[in-house]
Amino acid sequence: MSETLRLSDVAQDRALTAAEYELVEWLLEHGTSSTQDYKAQLESLWVVAKCSCGCASIDFSVDGKVPESTSRMDVLSDFCWETDSGALQGCFLFARGNQLAGLELWSVDGIEVASE
Repeated sequence: MSETLRLSDVAQDRALTAAEYELVEWLLEHGTSSTQDYKAQLESLWVVAKCSCGCASIDFSVDGKVPESTSRMDVLSDFCWETDSGALQGCFLFARGNQLAGLELWSVDGIEVASE
């Protein structure tokens, strides 16, 4: 599994938290028309890596299979929002090789990091 991780990733082996599950589910419901094809994978998602910078970005496996990191990334859902403190945050859900592959979260304006 480690050969598919990016250099900045920290290996994980865990189920999604309730908050991660809810966010991925919401992104699937509000993404592109192709997100419907991925809904069945939600129940089999497992977190295999997190970003080492401290943000909440994570990579997935589905039924124990990690998609190839060299496969084309397909963005399924992409949103930005403003936090209660006024910071701008962004997130997108992506797939590789027709498999859910990860969730990226970041600070758009650099004021506040979307952390775990």
